[in-house]
Amino acid sequence: MTPAELRAARETCGLSQADWAMALGYRSTDRKNLRQQINDMEGGRKPITPQVARLAEMFRRFGVPADMTGGNL
Repeated sequence: MTPAELRAARETCGLSQADWAMALGYRSTDRKNLRQQINDMEGGRKPITPQVARLAEMFRRFGVPADMTGGNL
């Protein structure tokens, strides 16, 4: 998955970068840190792991369960 495809999947799901990070399994009490994780992947500065790519594609196709974003949907 390319950085542009990751961003497109997030946008298809209608999530902020922080909520997308939570859905993908990243955890932090600092939403800025969560946002930065996704920003770095979407900007090509951090690799997109196969696990993240699979989850992103699954969410793009089927949607993200509300409980996977910490209730911020």
